Amino acid sequence: MEIESAIRSCEGVEDCAVLAPLLNGASTLAALVVLEPSIGESDEVFSALRARLRRRLEPFRVPKRWTQVPDIPRTGSGKIMRHKLNSILGSDTPGADR
Repeated sequence: MEIESAIRSCEGVEDCAVLAPLLNGASTLAALVVLEPSIGESDEVFSALRARLRRRLEPFRVPKRWTQVPDIPRTGSGKIMRHKLNSILGSDTPGADR
């Protein structure tokens, strides 16, 4: 929650979700991020987000993998549908994995 709140507070971020999937046998912190449509290159935005988070959080709390997504699945009450996040992260979103 702290990591997601820190990411959501950044300019240009509409929504996000953070998870720690197993990649090559190791847990790696990943962020799924919905950016405002007016934002330019997501690579630049993700670099700026990483830099900002490094100043605010412990290093192990800064996601290593960043993926731009069109939306975060939520229930009618607004809770993140976390059971759907791994499939989104594993899906092929062109140019989204950073």
